Amino acid sequence: MNDVMLDIETVGKGSKAAIVSIGAVFFNPLTNEVGAEFHQVINISSAAYYGEMDASTVQWWMKQSDEARAIFNDESAISLKDALGEFSEWISQIEEFKSRVVWGNGATFDNVILGNAFKAARMRQPWPFYGDRDVRTMVDLGRRLREIDPKKDLEFKGTVHNAVDDARHQARYVSAIYQALKTEHELLMSRENPTGHKLEELMVKLQNEVNAKNKKIINDSSDLSLAVQENNLEIIKRLNEIRNLQLSSFELMAKKAPDNGPSGKARIG
Repeated sequence: MNDVMLDIETVGKGSKAAIVSIGAVFFNPLTNEVGAEFHQVINISSAAYYGEMDASTVQWWMKQSDEARAIFNDESAISLKDALGEFSEWISQIEEFKSRVVWGNGATFDNVILGNAFKAARMRQPWPFYGDRDVRTMVDLGRRLREIDPKKDLEFKGTVHNAVDDARHQARYVSAIYQALKTEHELLMSRENPTGHKLEELMVKLQNEVNAKNKKIINDSSDLSLAVQENNLEIIKRLNEIRNLQLSSFELMAKKAPDNGPSGKARIG
């Protein structure tokens, strides 16, 4: 795996924000595989020495969960330089420097801030500048091109604003979007295509689209128009029959076991 999902927690918002934790995971967006993890908490004094803090972000942290704020009392916290050194060693598992791809959540946040931290510590950034990738761009592509949003739809596992838990979640939903974009022929939701369309919802959408087309020609009383309108009504009827058959299948399978979603245990087969 040459892709790294990065997430940092900071006490600032600018490009030189003070970093209080670094989280990352190896992943393969083409296969949904998530690999080895990295997580290190940074001593707040060291973070502030190399970076910039701002009051609004500190206030924001005060409103987060006890689990998220635990990093500020973590006895395993180390200096920023040591944390950067450990991250460099961890990412070196991708032996070819030029092959390292690092994803950050925002074109101007994680990667930029961590890169500036390496500069402040007079250390080499352990990935090439052309290896930067942006999570938010992928989310936008999923929403616009496939009308999916696994960022919201996938269950979050762990603690929100824990760097490695955030990184793992981001890797999962970026991979889901990759799958949706590369499997255009796989339209319906399945174990292999968890972000695909639900058949019953797709039927409703198609019915609405066909009905909208019918409304555009409803004032045309020509024989051709009337014939097309009649065909459209028959299409809507059959789409509804398909939807009802799918719902009937759901009722039959529900008698055996609850629906655990496309990634859950199969109830038949």
